[in-house]
Amino acid sequence: ARSVLWREIFASMLRIPVYSGSERAGTALGSAYLAAMGVGAVSGFAQISRWVQAKHETAPDMAAARRYDDLYPAYQGLYDSLRPTFRILQL
Repeated sequence: ARSVLWREIFASMLRIPVYSGSERAGTALGSAYLAAMGVGAVSGFAQISRWVQAKHETAPDMAAARRYDDLYPAYQGLYDSLRPTFRILQL
């Protein structure tokens, strides 16, 4: 993700560092890599380092991770309560 905030949230939720590449064509590059795996041109995800170099590392914020854990039940309750509304909005 290009957004620093999104990378911080993602890293904290997963509790692992998130690396962003120097390439701006991330989705297309990811699709190309999966296609290469599908046809046997590469054998696994470890070989992606030949294609992409990490430019930024975003470390998890453990205090934020704990706060997300505390807030998750509220999210679940809101999501369940809004399900009927989601159905109405799906046109």
